[in-house]
Amino acid sequence: MLRTLFTRVRQPEAPPPWTSFSALQTVIVSYMTVIVGTVLAVMVFGQQRFSLLLGWTLAGALTLVFVWFTRRSPQERAALRLGPTNNTSLLLVALLCLGIAMALDVLRRYQPVPELMNFTRTPGEWLFAGLFMLMVQPIAEEVVFRGVMYPALRVTLGAWTGVLATILAHALFHFLAYSSADMNIDAIWLTLALPYIDALVLTLVRAYTGSTRAAIVGHMAFGLFAMVKVITLG
Repeated sequence: MLRTLFTRVRQPEAPPPWTSFSALQTVIVSYMTVIVGTVLAVMVFGQQRFSLLLGWTLAGALTLVFVWFTRRSPQERAALRLGPTNNTSLLLVALLCLGIAMALDVLRRYQPVPELMNFTRTPGEWLFAGLFMLMVQPIAEEVVFRGVMYPALRVTLGAWTGVLATILAHALFHFLAYSSADMNIDAIWLTLALPYIDALVLTLVRAYTGSTRAAIVGHMAFGLFAMVKVITLG
């Protein structure tokens, strides 16, 4: 299994029709949408419990719109690798990521993910939490990091260095988006270490399967576990 993984990571891919600098711009725009979406949600709805979730959902939607309009050619759409996997079952990917999420949950001492911290189960929170965790976040983040950034970085830096750089970019993005002034060891685990591990898994899924769609399914499995835990354990 590991030998196959190493072989597939090193296996050459057709270079995408964009540069690493262009991919970095996409990540920066994605981060800016987090700020814009959050500010708009708070301006319209005030300090409601669901305002942050609504803002992040809006940010993901804006990010997808940006990618859609800046990657319009058939070659660019194909390079996003949103098509089928290389003979790898999406169900198997989902089950693998669910198992990893369960194992990581023990390490994080059963704390909720930052997106669902202080979840109070109001109707608005349920609506936007489900929409964000199960659809918008998995699609938007995987399109940006595994669809746009990963193929560009592996061309510029090499296969394994491209994997590591993608992981670091994903982890740093989460740390900047979810960290606060009141940081402790648990907060660092949730906002930096855990996203790093998640990104490691999802980037290797993308490298192994050759499909961003598989990474999206894996990310959805992480989100599903987080939602189920909130429902069952509070």
